[in-house]
Amino acid sequence: MNKLDAIVITGAGRGIGKAAALHLARTGALILCISQSANAVETAELIKAVGGVAESICIDLADYANAEPALVAVPWRRRLRTRSG
Repeated sequence: MNKLDAIVITGAGRGIGKAAALHLARTGALILCISQSANAVETAELIKAVGGVAESICIDLADYANAEPALVAVPWRRRLRTRSG
């Protein structure tokens, strides 16, 4: 991964999601921290404090009507790609 990669982490406010966001930020990737709580903001701030690039969204992804506009507002959203496997 590199600075051209953008990674979306759901549940980034605590536990495994937070650990994954902090770990993947060390690769130089752009990290989008998503959580239903404001803890995602803290995770993004921790990433920025060590020189990483991160944004946070506090949203319930099950609420599609509000989730889509929140994702569109991410400054580097065009780098987000979906992968399925």
